[in-house]
Amino acid sequence: MIGRFLVELCIELKARFLATNELRLQLNLDGRPEHEVCIQIPAPLADPKALLTLLRLEMEQRPPSAPILKLQLELAPTAPKTTQKELFAPAYPAPEQIELTLARVRRIVGPDNVGRPELLDTHRPDGFVMRPFVAAAQRRTEFTDSVSLAFRRYRPPEPANVQVQQRPVHVSSRLIRGPVRIAGGPWYANGDWWTQRQYDREEWDVALQNDRLFRIFRDLQSTAWFVEGNYD
Repeated sequence: MIGRFLVELCIELKARFLATNELRLQLNLDGRPEHEVCIQIPAPLADPKALLTLLRLEMEQRPPSAPILKLQLELAPTAPKTTQKELFAPAYPAPEQIELTLARVRRIVGPDNVGRPELLDTHRPDGFVMRPFVAAAQRRTEFTDSVSLAFRRYRPPEPANVQVQQRPVHVSSRLIRGPVRIAGGPWYANGDWWTQRQYDREEWDVALQNDRLFRIFRDLQSTAWFVEGNYD
């Protein structure tokens, strides 16, 4: 029944050269509170099959708790998104295909783990939030000859025992263990003192005997040591 309603609504949208970026479904249940589903769609769609798949994936995660007596379906109209394709660039995936793929990924890893990272206006390490992913036109990547290290951050940081003799000399944790061959630091970072997320830390970059590089830090408030990540 929902699929049939979506077909009729999408026909109405297309007839007016419109699409939708929000789907709202309200279900009246037998003896239970109303069940509401609201799906925000980054790329406007007018494809009933794609919308039905998005709704099905959402309701599989939060199914109604009682038999359905009545339903109300609403699509918020918006202008369709148009992009200028480059003549020699490879074809970009259709927006509905990207959104369906993202919906399946969200179902596996959770909605808070899918999107595009956006840096916060703070010096706090790992200070970012996840924003909804919006497909954009492909851009040509410029390659340079410069070489840099990638940093793999552990979330949350791994607790560690660190022996210090003016500098860290031995690190022991669940992930790494061994004497420190080279240590760089210390670097001090602190901020957000006006909030409950105040941080004050002493950071070191250390190389173990196997030449693997790690970042460790000491929380100066609790004096506890942590392994924050490794360099590749």
